[in-house]
Amino acid sequence: MTLRPVAPAVAAMIRSLAPRGHPASFTAAVSATVVAVRYHPDTLAPFFAMCRQVAEVDNGYGVDNEAQGQPIVVCRGLRTSWEDVWQKLRQLD
Repeated sequence: MTLRPVAPAVAAMIRSLAPRGHPASFTAAVSATVVAVRYHPDTLAPFFAMCRQVAEVDNGYGVDNEAQGQPIVVCRGLRTSWEDVWQKLRQLD
């Protein structure tokens, strides 16, 4: 038997990647684990059974940029469709 690593599906709801939509494999992934960057847990809570902040972005050099200090949140237990989440949370700016 040959074991092959399985890479998780990756999607981004910001800028040029957002119009591409979510991966089709996410459609039935109610038990998927989501790692979200720059979203507050309270923003994601209506869409998931559990969301908690696990860290903050830190570039390690004190360089101030738009991501520095932003939350890194882990969510599980999708409560709605990915289409609904995608439309309400995607960012094009």
